[in-house]
Amino acid sequence: MAVSLEAPAKVNLTLRVVGRRPDGYHELETLFHAIDLCDELVCERTVAKGVSLEIVGRADGGLPVAAGEDNLVVRAARAYVDRVLPEFGLHFRLTKRIPAGGGLGGGSSNAAAAIRLADELCDHALEPAQLHRIAASLGADVPFFLHGRTQLGTGTGTDLRPWPNPPKLHFLLLLPAFGTSTPEVYKNYRPQWFDDGPTSRIRSIEAAVSQGISLASILANDLEPAAESAYPALRRLRSRVAEAGFPEVRLSGSGSSMFLAFEREEDVSRAAGALHGLANAERISVLAVRSAEAKHIHHLPWSDDTPGRVNRWG
Repeated sequence: MAVSLEAPAKVNLTLRVVGRRPDGYHELETLFHAIDLCDELVCERTVAKGVSLEIVGRADGGLPVAAGEDNLVVRAARAYVDRVLPEFGLHFRLTKRIPAGGGLGGGSSNAAAAIRLADELCDHALEPAQLHRIAASLGADVPFFLHGRTQLGTGTGTDLRPWPNPPKLHFLLLLPAFGTSTPEVYKNYRPQWFDDGPTSRIRSIEAAVSQGISLASILANDLEPAAESAYPALRRLRSRVAEAGFPEVRLSGSGSSMFLAFEREEDVSRAAGALHGLANAERISVLAVRSAEAKHIHHLPWSDDTPGRVNRWG
């Protein structure tokens, strides 16, 4: 049997660095929001044990993605299989649309999808808390993608609670042709850049959602100065977008992707038109997306004509 799942990207509607732990990791308060830009992951059982991966397609911009042992899909599936059934064999096919190194969580989303698909093929052998622990061991963003939608992340981002009545938003993504290194961005972070209370932004967003106030003006990301210090091209890009009439442009995660958030779809079209010339000049991709709905696993038709596999794709 083969199963498939869309793996959505995310933006951080707000990201606040609230401290640094003794082990060197930063503690965050961030509002994760899934968007409808998705990779697709298909998984099937194989006769031989082990985990294998093939990648098809390539996202616009971002860093290259390899299908080797360090790929998060392979690591996630192996972590699951080693715990449940070491003799199990899985083959994955990943269709990439989310640029790597863009702060959109593509690799983390792929890892969460691999965990969900492996669990589906193993008849849900693990409890949700066990799946969460596997996800958290792979990266700070991975647990969020097990459930998606909108969630408040604290700690390193792995302590989550669902966000009630999440906003339905429209986004214009600005995707540079280069990616950023998360460790490099955090290395450039300076706490004195911000002095507002760690929960003030979350309260502002709660109030905005409950009162119907526009979110665009209150979204923020503490990592923007650090990312722009490490990658001056980001500072130039954000400055040019602001000069074009969109000062509310925000960085997603540690970059390199930026986004504009709107309540109305027609405002996305207006912004895309206004930024068309800039996008060509800066060689960035511009993409309109919306808030993502929950993603469900699909079972694919059976076929047994590929040697070494239990089933294949048509």
